[in-house]
Amino acid sequence: MAFNGSGVFTRVRNWAQDKLNSLNPTAARFDEHDDDIALGLTNCITKDGQTTLTQNIPFGTRKITGLGDATAATDAMNRQASDARYLQGAVAPVFTAFPVELEGAAPILLFDETDAAANERIWFWRSLGGRMLLSSATDAAPTTAVQNAIDIDRSGTVVNYIALEATTITLNSVNITDYARLSLVPTFTGGQLRVAGVQAIYVWDETDAAANERLWKVYTNGGIWRLVTQTDAEGGEVTAISLDRTGTTVDSIALTATSVTVNGNAVLTAASSIAADQISTTYTDADTSTALTVGAGHAETIRRMTGASAVTITLPNSVPSGWAVGDTMVFIRGTAQTVTFTSAGTIRSKGTSTITVQNGMVSVTLAASGVWQLGGDV
Repeated sequence: MAFNGSGVFTRVRNWAQDKLNSLNPTAARFDEHDDDIALGLTNCITKDGQTTLTQNIPFGTRKITGLGDATAATDAMNRQASDARYLQGAVAPVFTAFPVELEGAAPILLFDETDAAANERIWFWRSLGGRMLLSSATDAAPTTAVQNAIDIDRSGTVVNYIALEATTITLNSVNITDYARLSLVPTFTGGQLRVAGVQAIYVWDETDAAANERLWKVYTNGGIWRLVTQTDAEGGEVTAISLDRTGTTVDSIALTATSVTVNGNAVLTAASSIAADQISTTYTDADTSTALTVGAGHAETIRRMTGASAVTITLPNSVPSGWAVGDTMVFIRGTAQTVTFTSAGTIRSKGTSTITVQNGMVSVTLAASGVWQLGGDV
């Protein structure tokens, strides 16, 4: 009968009972008895490893002691090897092999700050639908996201977007609302907009401008500030304004254009267009005359009148000798006496035709034959 199914070995023969029953021992009875013992022994686990188990062994809460460290994938693991390989709840783990992997349809790494305020304990990272999410959760539903603080989406290895969601978001300790955004017209409240770098550059791109008229660029390099034009491909740079400096002193301002105007007046842009009488200006000081007729030698000159009596300046009703339409003469009233302009032709002035203020200055321009334009203190 050997073992009874509960681990109890029951002998098939009871020799004492056989004697009481007047049963003589025989070879057949001995064989039956020994075969039963052999069957029982065959069903035991041999210590030298000859036996292969055919069923699971219930240990009844007992321990296997002295178990060696596991080496093969199918080896049982003792506590020593388990402590070295797997996380323990009360011990901070130290990983010595990488990577550490979380696998599953939606793997989660949960942080539970046990001494935090109510519903402030749980943060968890999870990978879901190709997105990586850092979420907050309530204490009662620790793996149900309430708000995704960080949301990262991908296509293959390309990161499509990183979305941040919070009441306040800061970058380098600066509130995100203070940063300029491409989709909005920024308002800078700091009182200063600074572009810094080895070559500080600011570009204006007028997207609806004509071809090769979109880009203006301002930059500094080598202590020189430039405003330049560029092609739409950011090439073909042409300098419009250039400022050079030594320390805080501005050494030069260069303007380069087909036409340059100052206060609406054209400025000569090529040496070849400068007339001989415009290269230098004659200045006559302390003219004590009380009367003067504008004529030859007066175009493009400056004259300061200092006579003791009122001065009369006569402007011809023609083009004076040595003059051309557009030429100018400047008069300065150097005393308390008035300087009055008269002409048989036409005098145009936004005021009067007399200088009445001490050190007043008037420009007299030949606008047309016999037509004179007064400008200044009249």
